[in-house]
Amino acid sequence: MTKTGLLAEYRNRATPILLWCVFLALLLTAAPQDTLALGAAGKTSETQPLEFGQGLLWKVAGEGARPSFLFGTIHAADPEVKQLPAVVQKAFDGSEIFVMEVVPDAALSDKMRQAMVFSNGRSLKQTVDSRVYEAAVKALAKYNITEQVANRLKPWAIASTLSVPEGKTGTPLDQWLYQKARQQKKSIFGLETAAEQIAVLDKMASNDQVELLEGALNTFDHRYQIYDTLLRYYLDRDVAAIFQLNEKYAKGDKRLAATVEKRIILDRNGRMVERILPQLKQGSAFIAIGAGHLPGKAGVLSLLQQKGYRVSRIY
Repeated sequence: MTKTGLLAEYRNRATPILLWCVFLALLLTAAPQDTLALGAAGKTSETQPLEFGQGLLWKVAGEGARPSFLFGTIHAADPEVKQLPAVVQKAFDGSEIFVMEVVPDAALSDKMRQAMVFSNGRSLKQTVDSRVYEAAVKALAKYNITEQVANRLKPWAIASTLSVPEGKTGTPLDQWLYQKARQQKKSIFGLETAAEQIAVLDKMASNDQVELLEGALNTFDHRYQIYDTLLRYYLDRDVAAIFQLNEKYAKGDKRLAATVEKRIILDRNGRMVERILPQLKQGSAFIAIGAGHLPGKAGVLSLLQQKGYRVSRIY
């Protein structure tokens, strides 16, 4: 099969980068005592709760501009997450600007599919040992992905696919909000470029990508339980519990956890904040980013406070 044919077969199987960032960050990498994105925030516990760990919708107010809203999303397609509470719907409808992690245009999809496939003559079979290869092929078969296609996929691409149970794919909340924003003719801005998002894991060292894949395979039999629990915590607005879920299921080492934490959470938090600021100065923005970016002393909400903005929970 040609490379074009492989990409065509995989076209509808590629998990959006918006989705795998959260699942890999929260569920597939380990820090036995310190969950991802908590390096600066400390451990979550009854005596030291995670800062901004409860709540999804936050009002962000500064001087000289109308307040904006920051909404933590889950990169999932379940109907429940699209049934916006009245207060969230009001904030969305009343905003003039819609901001998201990256605008999901055709160029992003094309670049994503190309990045997921080996282009240097290598293959999955050459990259991982036989045990991992056989387990990956078996798992991907549940998604109707053939061994021929699987052998061309990079380890991080497979890990991202396996992080979402089969039958749970569709238009995630972020893209659904984007569609609604277009219908309402809002101004739309992305906080990151396609290249920046793709590079988050695609530029990781090969051995780290393999370890991410092994983590996905280790938790694969629990995928529905993990997904359903994550969804329930999200609907309960308990972001702190989402982070704690990582401790139960994650496998790996602290070095890899620190690497993934930096690339997926910390570096992106800082970048997002700097690019959110112009929209806050303009005012009346509805900013939708993964809920995992909100909490902690190194989270987006705390960083905005440090910039002088007043942050208050709405929902």
